[in-house]
Amino acid sequence: MKKPVIYTEIAYFAALILLALGTALMVYGDFGMSMVLAPAYILHLYLSQFLPFFSFGVAEYVLQAIVLLLLTLVMRKAKLSYLLSFAATVLYGIILDSAIFLTAFLPQSIYLRAAAYGVGGIVCCSALALLFGCYLPPAAYELFSKEVAAKTGRPVHKIVNYYNIGSLMLSVIFSFVLFGRLRGVGIGTVICAFSYGFLIRNFQILYSKCFRFADRFPYRPYFEFRPDNEIFA
Repeated sequence: MKKPVIYTEIAYFAALILLALGTALMVYGDFGMSMVLAPAYILHLYLSQFLPFFSFGVAEYVLQAIVLLLLTLVMRKAKLSYLLSFAATVLYGIILDSAIFLTAFLPQSIYLRAAAYGVGGIVCCSALALLFGCYLPPAAYELFSKEVAAKTGRPVHKIVNYYNIGSLMLSVIFSFVLFGRLRGVGIGTVICAFSYGFLIRNFQILYSKCFRFADRFPYRPYFEFRPDNEIFA
């Protein structure tokens, strides 16, 4: 049986939208953000007290810009895809803030919040699995794992696990330094830290079984990890 074709360019933008919607559901659930998003969320909670414009989306721009700078240092090179990754972050942040605005109208039911949190986490994992299969640069968090995995030859889901645990530790530090207690980190954060890699990997397997991904445009060689793709070394 021939598998239906999904163009990676369409999958890319669909993944960004799904990631933003899933994140908004997790914000509404309020059981702790995923370990990757928690540092930006904690910064948003703190700085928005003094800077009302510092939304969760804006916090993502700032922190992901820092991650891209760190990635440049780790890889010892910069690529055009890193700049495009930041552009993807801006788009993601706009959708995220819009989705969070809409979830504000949902009732504050503990059961609905718990269901929304679980669904949001699964949606995020499904979106991340799509992003890792696309050649267009994902947001900085995903790009970091993808680039390091390509450079080291290790499976991307294992790099994701390492990155997630490091983000969890950073979130706890941020939380206690800024608030003196845990904020934005909860039981959901811990569950995400040890389940996201597994879920992403299984979504990748599921996609490969159900669909055939193909590029609509011949731009993949310009974005894949190659030494000659660097801007400067």
